[in-house]
Amino acid sequence: MGAWRVVNIEQIPRDPTDTVDFEIYLTPATKYSFTANIEGSFNNSNSIILQENLLGVGANVQLTNYNFGKSANRSATTARYSTELDTKGAFVKTIQTSISHTIVFPKPIPNAKWIPEKFRDNFRTNLSFSLANTERKDFFNLTSLNASWGYSTQWKNKAAFIKIPNVEFAHIYKRDSLIRFLDSNQTLKNVFPENGLVLSIQGGFSVRWGKGNVTQIFRTNIEESGVLTSLINLKILDSLFKFIKIDAEYIRNMQFGKKSLILRGYVGAGFAMTTRERPTNPQMPFFKQFTAGGPYSMRAWGLRLLGPGSTLKSRDDAPIRFGDFQFEANAEYRFPLVKLWGYHVNSCFFTDIGNVWFLKKNVDFPGGNLTAAGFLKDLAVDVGTGLRFDFDFVKVRLDYGIKVKNPTPVNPAGQNKWFYDFPLNGILQLGINYPFAF
Repeated sequence: MGAWRVVNIEQIPRDPTDTVDFEIYLTPATKYSFTANIEGSFNNSNSIILQENLLGVGANVQLTNYNFGKSANRSATTARYSTELDTKGAFVKTIQTSISHTIVFPKPIPNAKWIPEKFRDNFRTNLSFSLANTERKDFFNLTSLNASWGYSTQWKNKAAFIKIPNVEFAHIYKRDSLIRFLDSNQTLKNVFPENGLVLSIQGGFSVRWGKGNVTQIFRTNIEESGVLTSLINLKILDSLFKFIKIDAEYIRNMQFGKKSLILRGYVGAGFAMTTRERPTNPQMPFFKQFTAGGPYSMRAWGLRLLGPGSTLKSRDDAPIRFGDFQFEANAEYRFPLVKLWGYHVNSCFFTDIGNVWFLKKNVDFPGGNLTAAGFLKDLAVDVGTGLRFDFDFVKVRLDYGIKVKNPTPVNPAGQNKWFYDFPLNGILQLGINYPFAF
């Protein structure tokens, strides 16, 4: 419990009896803490046909109270500001601002005696609120509000959480580029509603295990929105999105002295259903869709610039790529390189394989839907290497990814051709910490 810095328990026997008194001395911890962080990402392509040049910079500050309400509850207020700069055109492409507040209660609320004993020791009740705004130049202005109530627990090597309910409301003001994009892609109009409401239940489970030099982790999450509440006849629920979204991730870490081989697999799918406001062509809102590319995904592609499937669209026609289904597999061999000024500099070799797809045929994106026959053909492949600067409190990562097979290239002549334009089609990525942490 974060309210206490030191807990001492002294045992005092009652001579000549067999009774022992326990005296507990609690030393309070510092009640407040303040942290500030700077983060960054960089996407740069040196290909003959320039695809994306984005410099992302951001900062966040957090004030934490470790004894909120004088009951060992932990509350945290976080404010965040970040931008994406188009270094080619020298203008701000995206501005994101947000403020959030969370309260963690170290017990079940209301008190539930039916909870098994093994779950109670690390049981938490979580309350959170957040307000965010995203301004994407010439594309949209998005204001979103989120509130959730949930529970989390840990036992042995397992952890689980549930949010019930999770409420998300989004209002989007469409600008010229998005209006033109939707006019030429009519099938996606339901993805970008003026007002979108998600009233969902979220749940997740993870387990860690290992033996010898091998450690593994498995995570899975599920979210459903509108399946139960759509039966309630309220006007405010007309804008409710109705879907089920699931994903699973497996990571295997094999340690060889100071070297390690990391294998990762990820799969996710979202199934949208009709609602009163969307009786045809139901789709998940764009903020729930799967995307690929960037420093934490397929590293030879820019942010949100891969897929769907093997569809061919220019960057102007489809500046954001997404889908209902995502598959990704990664392998990364990490090894120490040198030590500079007391800090470790590590390197790696990696490969990423994956893509995003629509689950149903989309006339605006031919070849963008998932099929058994086309799955292998649609997979994008990259290889690369990188440098990781370990400053103890943070790891700064510089990765260079090269496209080996590209299902959605700028130049149609290179579609799904192995080693086309290799190695002049690479992208430099800068990120914080590892792309998939163990």
